[in-house]
Amino acid sequence: MYKVAGVVTDTLLRFVSESGMFSGLSCIHLGWCDQVSDAGVSSVARGCPQLSSLNLEGCWRVTDAGVSAVAQGCPQLSSLNLEGCWRVT
Repeated sequence: MYKVAGVVTDTLLRFVSESGMFSGLSCIHLGWCDQVSDAGVSSVARGCPQLSSLNLEGCWRVTDAGVSAVAQGCPQLSSLNLEGCWRVT
């Protein structure tokens, strides 16, 4: 599963968000995707309002701003893994 971590970037997440093809996603696992930042997480929050589970474990570029965007854009979220997100306070 972690072999794709290097290819998941903010650009890919922006595509997921803006394409409209993934608006029904309920679960996204982005663990150890070190190219993902607040910009990518914010895109996901805008484009995937049905999310109930989001794993950001080890996404060290994510900060409070990204988490805030998820909180605002994903009202059905019931599971959020921030382990290793040391920039989140």
